Amino acid sequence: ELQRALENQRAITAAAEKRVVCSEDLVRFHEEQRRLMAGHWKGLCQMKDERIRHLNLQLTEHTDWQQVGVQMQTEASLSHELQCLQGRHAE
Repeated sequence: ELQRALENQRAITAAAEKRVVCSEDLVRFHEEQRRLMAGHWKGLCQMKDERIRHLNLQLTEHTDWQQVGVQMQTEASLSHELQCLQGRHAE
C-alpha cells in the first residue's frame, strides 16, 4: 500500500514538473513574441518618422523657396509692375 502511494505521488510530481516546464516554455514564447512585435512596430514607427522628417524638409524648402520668390518679385519688379499698371490705366 505504501509503495502504491509512493508511485502515485511520483506520477503526480512528474505531471506537475511537466506542467512547470510547459509553463516556462510558454512564458519564453510570449516574451519572444512581445519582443518581436515591439521590434516590428518600432521599425515601422522609425520608417514613418523618417518619412515625416523628409516631407517636413521638402515643405520647408518649398515654403522657403516661395518666400524667396515673393521677396525677389517684390524687390525686383515693383516699379516695373507699377509702370505696367499705370500704362494700362492710361490707355
